[in-house]
Amino acid sequence: FKRTATSLPLGSSGASWEVAIREYKSEGHTLVFEQNFLDALNHTNAPGNSVYESGAKGMASWGPSIKVQNNRGKLGILRYDGPFAGSYFHLEPFHPGMKVVDALTLGPIALFSQECAVIMSPASQFMSSSNFFDPAKTELGFGVMGSVASIPAGHSTSTIFSSWALDGEPDGIRRAFKSWGNKLLRLFGTRRTADVTLENLQFSTDNGAYYYYLTEKDKSYQDTIIDVQRRTAAAGIPFRQWLMDSWWYFKGVGDGV
Repeated sequence: FKRTATSLPLGSSGASWEVAIREYKSEGHTLVFEQNFLDALNHTNAPGNSVYESGAKGMASWGPSIKVQNNRGKLGILRYDGPFAGSYFHLEPFHPGMKVVDALTLGPIALFSQECAVIMSPASQFMSSSNFFDPAKTELGFGVMGSVASIPAGHSTSTIFSSWALDGEPDGIRRAFKSWGNKLLRLFGTRRTADVTLENLQFSTDNGAYYYYLTEKDKSYQDTIIDVQRRTAAAGIPFRQWLMDSWWYFKGVGDGV
């Protein structure tokens, strides 16, 4: 890859940071943007009446960013968010009036046209990095979450822009996400492993299942699941595992485990 870097001052604080771009040309064009904090910073959190509001409605650092302009419907944006990975998604034209989504729950983003898709996400520090569309700036920015109140010297975070040519593929967006995932795996020297929950039949008690916060009449949760196992085995249904959702175990203060 080719890396280009420069050091810049951070306002009038006397502190500085290094910003860099790494360019990769394998499996479609890929850019990785770095933020490297050379000095410790305090009071970096975004304005807000609470830690949650700072994290949801702002960013502690900003870059890279994309200016959002009226592109007359030529570009679309797909954003995943929610308390679980991909719980919700937002699909709309990429324009200055698009929906403002909580930065604390945002996941990867796909920006796409008929010819190409670019998947954008953190490439490191995944639990403290995010993205946010700022309607005042009309910019989509990436960096450290707005709830972070201080950043230590030596901290680094990065963002990946992974492109994929669609070429009229009916599943082009899916393939673009697959390529993005492959690139992240290579960056960390890991590999995709088998997922038994996808390869085998599973009995679920999660939201939407029949026995979600429900038991058989006059029976406990344990007896209900034992009955399920007996009946499915007798019927020859080859369940290999079952998912215990939150109703199964005792909860503490604030529904904690």
